Amino acid sequence: MTELSPEAHAIIEGRHSDPFRYLGRHVENDKPVVRVFMPDAASVSVVDDHGGEVGLDRVHDAGLFAGRPGNGA
Repeated sequence: MTELSPEAHAIIEGRHSDPFRYLGRHVENDKPVVRVFMPDAASVSVVDDHGGEVGLDRVHDAGLFAGRPGNGA
């Protein structure tokens, strides 16, 4: 697993004051990124506007997932 930002740790620890500033779909470095926190999930996928499915990587065992789907997601 990769090293997580302080913001990610705040999500995992339940102390982030504005979780959707970090979670959800965002654009970083001109590319989309999707982050979700689902502690009980074994896996997470997102579906883009065209019906394509992209699995997100588990970036922390607590249930934090993230990935860079195509521009349509």
